[in-house]
Amino acid sequence: MKPLKTIIVEDEAISRMALSDMVAEVPWLRKVGEADCVSQAIGITEATQPDVMFLDVKIPGGSGFDVLQKISNMPAVIFTTAYRDFAADAFDINAVDYLLKPFSQQRFNTALDRLNTRLAEREQPALTGIESFMVRTGDRIQPVQLSDIDYLQADGDYVAARGQGLNQLMSTNLSALEQELDADIFVRIHRSLIVNRLNIRFLRREGDRRLRLFMRGGDELLSSRAGTKRLSPFIRS
Repeated sequence: MKPLKTIIVEDEAISRMALSDMVAEVPWLRKVGEADCVSQAIGITEATQPDVMFLDVKIPGGSGFDVLQKISNMPAVIFTTAYRDFAADAFDINAVDYLLKPFSQQRFNTALDRLNTRLAEREQPALTGIESFMVRTGDRIQPVQLSDIDYLQADGDYVAARGQGLNQLMSTNLSALEQELDADIFVRIHRSLIVNRLNIRFLRREGDRRLRLFMRGGDELLSSRAGTKRLSPFIRS
């Protein structure tokens, strides 16, 4: 197994050193950077594209949540903090774990077990029996890869496939597409929206039993109450 690139975001030097020592003892983690403030954390994350981030909540320049909102790719996040009050917010964005300082080696190991479970879940199965759609645009027919799709949106008599650099209309309806797609990957979150859950960066609670989804391509989507219920089995707490 190739070691996972890991960064530590912590403003207290002693805590940062202690966590760095713990990480160094794990052969499948490789520390590639440290940061002690929001701007530095964003810069190191963008430069190294880590697989794992140990993240404090309150750091100079804002918070750990500010870092997550501004980076382009979401690593697996383990919060390390002295504050209990932000645990619900952490799990709203699908954090792996929330370690309260000071934490023991045993508690750290539990977080690593949860990280392993999360990474195993990320081993992507085939998106469906098919890997792409053939879409007619004028006199051209071209493939749209399912992995490129962040979400499918009903648009009149068409369905729009949207993602990073993707905005493709298909002459079909959402219900017909839903029957062809793997329901473990493509989840209907609204009567007009099907989302590729593998391309969700993070989620946030929005009012009563709704979720706001922040997608890989930058779009934000709002689930219905029924859609939140369909997403719930994929959210680990």
